[in-house]
Amino acid sequence: MIATVRRINLVLDRLLYVGTAASALAFFAVAVAAIAARSIATWPFYSSVELSRLFFVWSCFLAAVLAYRKQAHVGFTLLFDRVPARWRCRITAFNYLLILGFMAVVFVQSILVCRLLWPTVLPILGISQAWFYVPVPILCLCMFSYTAEFIAGLPQPSAGEGCA
Repeated sequence: MIATVRRINLVLDRLLYVGTAASALAFFAVAVAAIAARSIATWPFYSSVELSRLFFVWSCFLAAVLAYRKQAHVGFTLLFDRVPARWRCRITAFNYLLILGFMAVVFVQSILVCRLLWPTVLPILGISQAWFYVPVPILCLCMFSYTAEFIAGLPQPSAGEGCA
């Protein structure tokens, strides 16, 4: 089971890297094109505001998932480092359960928001405003999968003790 989750997560890693790079590059390209259009060609690139915001939101959410995967988010471990080792594993497991619960709530609510906003369109691009919110359920699904792997990788408690 865990081997399957790890394989899925490796595929997710690749997709997220490609998606983050593509959306960040698209954001940069739109910004440069908008500047060039206004400076050199003296015509406004009207859709640049909507496009750049859309690509920026996507790159931020996809990059946040990658940071979570690498466990590279900023954290305060001053108190955690002072807790006995047997309690650290329990606290970490409890933290992962809280993350799963929070992601479940965010997932459900983000689907509701996407469904609510789907009929509304951006004035210049003419696409649904829900595209700004679509990365949120994607983030949640990826975090579910990554957290499942993190939980499976926790040390198992020894007989009569906490975590090894």
